[in-house]
Amino acid sequence: MDEAGAPRQTWKLANSGDHLLVIGANGKLGLLCACGARHKIGNTGKITGIVKSSESRKDLKKTGIYDEVFCCDALDTIGAIKNLSSQDGFKDLQGSFDLTVNCMAVSGSEMLSLIMTRNRGTIFFASLANSQKITALTSESMGKDLNIIGYTGFLEGHADFTASLLDTCPALTRQLRRLYDPENQTPPDPSGNLPGPPDFIAHPQGQPG
Repeated sequence: MDEAGAPRQTWKLANSGDHLLVIGANGKLGLLCACGARHKIGNTGKITGIVKSSESRKDLKKTGIYDEVFCCDALDTIGAIKNLSSQDGFKDLQGSFDLTVNCMAVSGSEMLSLIMTRNRGTIFFASLANSQKITALTSESMGKDLNIIGYTGFLEGHADFTASLLDTCPALTRQLRRLYDPENQTPPDPSGNLPGPPDFIAHPQGQPG
């Protein structure tokens, strides 16, 4: 279901009151990590997602999984900053996130993660695609003190944790079914956006039992 222990690792890293950023928010890994974080912070903090297109943003906002969703091309750092800065509600968020979870399946979004995370915040690369080494060297050149965590592989209890997310987060289950279950999919939208009605997610607090 996931990159081994990434959702559970996100749960471990998130703290009550944190403002989290998930880059690659509408993929399977992004959805799982966001819901893992929600288990930890409940409604005490916020979870912001970044997706590539405005249509994906519109679709993901309907699920209620994220508190807010913005769109940009995360692989184009300069263009992404300009794009995000022009969107309502994002101007004051740059460099303010306590925890950035990068779920991109390709490299190139490391710099955006650096810029968006506050000094002494944490960046977690939830997949092997991103370079922890490049990020560490760049943060040094920027004079930014960050806790940079690469993909950690297996984490004990991750399978049960991920299964519990599917039990407690109905919007997650429905979104994943739309993505991966052929019986529940409608013909593909040429724009690549996900079809389906609005969904809402429970925001449980604490570790799943």
